[in-house]
Amino acid sequence: MKFSLDSSRKNLDVIDSQIAELLKRRIQIAREIVRYKLEHGCAITDLNREQAIIDRVLSNTENVISRDAIYKIYNLIFKEAKDKREA
Repeated sequence: MKFSLDSSRKNLDVIDSQIAELLKRRIQIAREIVRYKLEHGCAITDLNREQAIIDRVLSNTENVISRDAIYKIYNLIFKEAKDKREA
């Protein structure tokens, strides 16, 4: 099969749309969790849970995405969920 720049870019556009939708869903669920925690007097941040998520993602992305990139991406995701907790 011959490489097609246009086809590859269209594939990336589809994937980017999927990533955006998944991020949106993740933030919505995280907001629900934050509301629950606030209502029940629980700590908002669970560093052990955050590390477990990062560890799981790292095990699924070995040798494809750098460890540093995963940490940066997920720390931004966690921060966004916390920053939007009032929404």
